[in-house]
Amino acid sequence: MPVVATSYPIDAQAAIRNVMGREPLISCNEMDRTANGILFNGVAYNTDVRGNFFHNHKWPLHLDATAIIDAQDHKGNLWDPNAVAPAWGAWYENAFNALANPFYYSLDTINGGTTQPPSMSPTGWFQPTFGANYDCSDDGGED
Repeated sequence: MPVVATSYPIDAQAAIRNVMGREPLISCNEMDRTANGILFNGVAYNTDVRGNFFHNHKWPLHLDATAIIDAQDHKGNLWDPNAVAPAWGAWYENAFNALANPFYYSLDTINGGTTQPPSMSPTGWFQPTFGANYDCSDDGGED
């Protein structure tokens, strides 16, 4: 269980919150000073979470026990190495779903952020692998 911080008294506060949904694209956002950077509640298959930059949060990336967003492959989400240490850099409340829907990434620094969260729960949710990460500055070669 994450350590409870007093600097963010409203645990449900989020810069971006997705409650269920169909194929949401959450891309190239920069977030700072909210309890949750991105908070997911409920099932939202085919979610694309890419190129987001987390700074100071209690839980920068947080999926509650009901959330399912599918695996994320080389999405290039970034954690600020100079941010105040969060309770968890990435927290998925459902360990089974986390291991069934991993985040694959190549360790890299893009625009001052690292693609590896400073901490994660459960262990093994984020899996390093080879390949190019998504980068918002070139939009991955897409429109």
